[in-house]
Amino acid sequence: MKVCRLGLLSYPSYVEGRIVLAMALMALSRHEDVLAEVRVALELQPDNALALTLKGEALYHRGAPAQAKEALRRALAVVL
Repeated sequence: MKVCRLGLLSYPSYVEGRIVLAMALMALSRHEDVLAEVRVALELQPDNALALTLKGEALYHRGAPAQAKEALRRALAVVL
């Protein structure tokens, strides 16, 4: 995670870096931090299916199933 954060200091609009960081945070069950990272990623790339999927998973684990369902529907719509 440290490497991702350092990279994002230099390249804050690097969406893939934010997604990798969000995946690492998800593995640590840091759902609020995941949501913060995917929020930025989705501002930069609103139709990023992986960011939408991570958002849905984080929302589900945070206890917001309806919001999670909407994020996952958006992710599915992007890939279909």
